[in-house]
Formats: sequence, structure tokens, C-alpha cells
Amino acid sequence: MVEALHPGTDPDDPRTGLWRSQIQLLNVDVRGVMPFAGNTVAEGGHADGRGLAARFREPFDLARLPAPDPQPPGQWDLVVTDPRSHVLRRVDADGEVTTFCGQADQPGHRDSPGMLQGLASWFRGEPAGGALFRRPTYLALDVHRWTGLLRGRDLLVSDSGNHVIRRVSQDGKVATAAGIPGQAGHQDGDDPMRVRFHDPHRIAVDDLGNAYVADRGNHVIRRIASDGKVTTLAGSPGRAGTADGAGPEARFSDLKGLACRPSVHQDWALYVLDGHAVRKLNLRDGVVTTVLGRADAPGFLDVPGHEADGPLDLGNRLLALRRPCLNDPAGIRCAENLLLIADRGNHAIRVADLAGAHLTTLAGTPERPETRWGLLRDGVPGPPDPRHAALEAPTAIDFGGNGPERTGFVCAGRSLVLVHSGDPPGDQPQMGPMEYSPARRNAPFLVRCSVHTRNDRWQYTVRTFHYLVDFIEPDGTLAARLEGTESTAWPVVLAAVFTQAGTATVVFRAVTDQGVSVGGQATVQVED
Repeated sequence: MVEALHPGTDPDDPRTGLWRSQIQLLNVDVRGVMPFAGNTVAEGGHADGRGLAARFREPFDLARLPAPDPQPPGQWDLVVTDPRSHVLRRVDADGEVTTFCGQADQPGHRDSPGMLQGLASWFRGEPAGGALFRRPTYLALDVHRWTGLLRGRDLLVSDSGNHVIRRVSQDGKVATAAGIPGQAGHQDGDDPMRVRFHDPHRIAVDDLGNAYVADRGNHVIRRIASDGKVTTLAGSPGRAGTADGAGPEARFSDLKGLACRPSVHQDWALYVLDGHAVRKLNLRDGVVTTVLGRADAPGFLDVPGHEADGPLDLGNRLLALRRPCLNDPAGIRCAENLLLIADRGNHAIRVADLAGAHLTTLAGTPERPETRWGLLRDGVPGPPDPRHAALEAPTAIDFGGNGPERTGFVCAGRSLVLVHSGDPPGDQPQMGPMEYSPARRNAPFLVRCSVHTRNDRWQYTVRTFHYLVDFIEPDGTLAARLEGTESTAWPVVLAAVFTQAGTATVVFRAVTDQGVSVGGQATVQVED
């Protein structure tokens, strides 16, 4: 907390002509977690737009579309599921969010019209209508082999509310790939259009085009082969539990996520999120084992821990990995020899190295159920550092890039956030003290905020930054939210109106064009 004096009128000290404000630095992040699209501090909703102007209800899973070849610099797109809005959203490299397919707040099942159907509707003077989803949750890139065509990669989407798997082309055309719309159940078979699923969740695809589905309502793992044949690999339909075992002897309690290596044949295994644990399905013999956490017991634990006599040895670390250490994990990705886990109940991104028996926290902490920009933890032990990033209930993570520069995206709260590791940029922003006029109820209130940036030689330099400012009433409600883009060469002057007397709050957050953020908070006494 920094106390600053500013010109004005202080009721407590009218002789000085000064009044007091309390400035609290929120965070300064260097290549850690920063906002990208959506607004985690705003109410959820459906709105297309750029960056913080976009709105999600619940961004749940994401996939990075393959770039064109040759790849233009800085060009890529993400597809994000928004199940509570019943749509898929598309996010480009500039943070522009658009509705990719589906119709917001209109649940249902309808595939994209074919050419003949579209012409018939046109001749009748009827709208052909776009595709509809009912609670699409997870998605995965698929090798297009079911029709014998190697023409790029489509998306497979678990349309959980319709109990089917949908196929989405990169131009947004939607078709039903497996399952009977609206008919929950369990049925394998050679014809993917006659099989049945029950609330399918995460999908993973191997390099041969086989898709694996966490069939949550049936408590089983299914495989959709590249020829369309559907079989059950592990678990017993309708029988929940946590027992390890081979094939139908295994039991699953709450299936959500699963992942395989870029080539599943590297270790012939799937890694499955079940309850509060990571389980491993050996594809050679069908045996299911628990490798991390306990399916029936939530917890938080980084491994290895430290005792008085030093680090835990390998054997004790392996035992520690099977203690409660995860809480309702929702997303999992394989990255080289590591598992990246969106630990939803612990509000954190975890990194597991099963070979080395390590489990560390990359970002977030159970004590902070919010999304706040800051540094990555990088497994630092001890109490949470105020500079560390916080993530509200993360559900998915996608990580890419080469070498020390790694860029990832996380679905957290009601936003999509960017995770960037590597060397920090040379620029370091600083926020000057907030200056504001005396505040009176129902009268215009002015606040002046300034940001300065120094380069790596500690010289002042001009940078563009995006800001978001909240004016919070004494009872905690939002009086106004203002955002925009400005330059560090000029202060930002904003106006709002408080309708209540008492102690109000102004929160300022800014992110420079180098991705470094700074923020401040001021308490304001509003008089009648």
C-alpha cells in the first residue's frame, strides 16, 4: 500500500489543501499470464469483438487450427467451445472473437445444409438455417480419413447435450460423425450413425485417425476407428467406480478429459482425467492404472515435497503422486514427456512428469479463485507470491512454440488468457499516482491515470497500452467500466458517476503492447 498526496480538498486537513488517496499495486507481469480475449471481471454473455470487448459465458475447451502452408508470420486461429451459449467461437491472432458455428442461445441439433437442400430452401423462399449444437464441450483436431480423403484436418466436437460427435470443417460446415441425435445410450457397432453415446466429453485423436472418447454418462472409454467402427476399450457401461483393472473390470467415476502423445504409439497409452485423478489406459492390453491423485479424494500437493532431511527420493515421490493432489481437473494435454493439467478446482495449471515423479504448479493457486495477470510460479514452493498469476477455474490449456519461447492459451473464468514463458521483455511499465477530483454522490467524478515505461537501459520510452478501469460503488456494485487504448506519453482522464455515499474504489489495469501489465487501486470517499 502506497500513500500519496494530491492537490485538492481534504476534509480531515483543510489547512494543507491536500487530500489523501490509497494506491495499491495489483501486479506487474513479465511474460506470465495476461488477458487476450473475453473479460473475466465482467458478467458472462455472448458478444463478438476484440480482446476485452468480447464476452464468453464459459469458454471450456480450445484447439489451435493448423496454419496454412506456407505460414504467414503471426497468423493462426483458435477454436473455443462455449457450451452455455451452444456455439463454437473463433479467435484470431489479434484477439478478434467471432461466432464460428452454431447460434447463440439456440440449443438444438441441425447439421449444415447441403447444396441441394440449400437450393430447395432458396426456391421455396425459406431460410436454409445454420447448424445448431446443444452444449458442445470438448473438441480435437482430426485426420480426415473416414471418407478416404487426406484434405487437411477437421474438428471433432463432443456435442454433449445431443449425445453425438460432430465434425466441423475449417470453413464452419457441420455434420454428425457418430451417434444418434438426442438418444442417450451405449451401443457399439460398425456403422457410426447407429451407435449411441451418453454425454460424451473429451476427444483425443492419434496419428492414424483413430478417435478416443471419454463417454462420461456410460463411464467408459470408447474408440472410433479410422473406418468408423466404434468399440468400448475400458470400463463397464452404467457401472461407476474407481477400481483399476483390465478392460471391463476397470471402473470410472467422473470421466472428463483424456490425451495421447502426438503419436500414441510412443507409449501405447491414453491419459484419462477421472474424478480427481489421472488414470492411464494401456492400449496394448487394456489395463487401467491410476498414476496421479485419487479419483475419489480432492486435494492439492506439489511433488516432490521437502522434509527435514532433504528432498524425497524417487520411491517416496511415486507414493506421493498417488495421494490427493488434484481437485476436479477438467483439461489435459501431452507436451513432449510432460502432462499439462487444467486443475479446475485448485484454480491452477499443473505440470506432471510421471517418469521423474514430479508434479509442480505452473500458474495459479487454490487460495485465489480469480483470474489475475502476473508471473508464472514455475514450481516455486511456499506461500503464493502476490506477483504470481491467478486463474479462475481453468478448464483447458493449449501450449505451443519452440525453444525457450513458449506460448499457451488457457480457458479460465469467462476469458481466454495468454501464457507466455521465456525471457522478460526489456520494457518495465510503472504507474503514476492516481489523481482525482473530490467525489460527490450523483456528480461527475474525474480520475487521471498515467503509465510510464522505461526500456532495458532505464530510459523513458513511449508504448501503446490497453486499459480497463472499474468504478466500484461503496456496496460493491459496479458503477461504470471503461476501457480503451492510449499511449504512455499521455495520461488517461476518465469520468464516472457514483450514486452512493461512502468509500468507493477505482481499479485501473493496463497491458502494454509488449504484453507487460501494471495496475493500481484507489479508495475514494464519496460525500453526499
